Amino acid sequence: MEFLCKKNIVAFFLFVSVAACSQSKTDEKYIIGTAIDQAGTGGTMQSFEEAGKVYFSSFDSVGRRLNFVDPQTNDLSFSPELGDASHVWLSTKVDGFAFDVKGSSVAVRSNGFQSTIEVLKLAGSITSWASDLPQGYVAFVDEFFSIGLLQIDPSGSVLRQWTGGPIINGLNSVIAGEMAEGGKLLLLVNGGSLLVVDVAATLEAKAWTFQQRDLGLNNPSWIGKVEGRNDRALVYDSVGMHLVDLTLGTVLQDLSIRSYVTPSKNGLDHAFYYDYTTQNIVIVRTNGPDSIQESRFKLSNPNVRQSFLSTDNLVIATDDGSIIKFRLSDGLVAAKYNLKGIGRLGLSEDYVVAMYESALGAIEILNLDNGESKLFNAFNLSSLQN
Repeated sequence: MEFLCKKNIVAFFLFVSVAACSQSKTDEKYIIGTAIDQAGTGGTMQSFEEAGKVYFSSFDSVGRRLNFVDPQTNDLSFSPELGDASHVWLSTKVDGFAFDVKGSSVAVRSNGFQSTIEVLKLAGSITSWASDLPQGYVAFVDEFFSIGLLQIDPSGSVLRQWTGGPIINGLNSVIAGEMAEGGKLLLLVNGGSLLVVDVAATLEAKAWTFQQRDLGLNNPSWIGKVEGRNDRALVYDSVGMHLVDLTLGTVLQDLSIRSYVTPSKNGLDHAFYYDYTTQNIVIVRTNGPDSIQESRFKLSNPNVRQSFLSTDNLVIATDDGSIIKFRLSDGLVAAKYNLKGIGRLGLSEDYVVAMYESALGAIEILNLDNGESKLFNAFNLSSLQN
């Protein structure tokens, strides 16, 4: 689950108090967008991209602040103190505003995270979120699948908002969803259909405005985006993975999968499963805009904790602290390293950042190109002394 933005209006990333939503704890099925785990233990650091550089961050419950990591320069910086460990932080860059999510409430914290204004209140605890960052559209979803839609400007001011329920047009019950570029909220509904919701029109009318695509899906549970194409989507159901043309409302390709699949939105949207017969990790991904494929990589440990997929490489983390980087073109293991411990991880194509369970504070930066490791220790000492 990654909040990667390559455009300029906003670059969100998710900060979870005790721990971020972890692919080892949830496989991202039957949700809209990406899970927000407000009570998890162990998980992922989050990443965002700005000016071609990748940054990581995670909430530190001891220092009660966000730790920002720049792996390119081996730099560690901090936000102001933010509060207790019951909040979830959806933030812009270091000096930007943040969404402060706690229970059923969403507030905007601006002016260096100091000013707080509540912008959304749902009935149930908020469990997931989705966004179209270039357009400033954000959706927060609660445990009852109520969907709160917001349009925000770059300063964090809310321009428009509306909340709708999960039964659309009196017939369609929402099962899962995702936000695509161009203000499209993609909702999988019962009966095997997909709804393409026009977010701008929905906010204007304060009613669901959509086009329905009858795809004949079998118990769908997950939908993913296709890089650079807002007219395509990946859909997983009980039969396998499907590549969908959202404009024509047709299925371009079906890929039957019998094994248990774990979807991932870490890097490019994809899914993986382990083939015990051949001892392969199998990655299900797009191959251009019009086809999907399986890529197999030899791996003796079946316990994959997280995966990150780019155009050229696959990076995986296993439960024993191993980090392995595969080259997609030929399966070459380009790098294999062992972290100093088991902690909260952030993966990218070239770097891994691990935040270890330590009251004093411990963060490791691993460079996958040269194997160099940088360890920050005891940065919470002043907080413990206060």
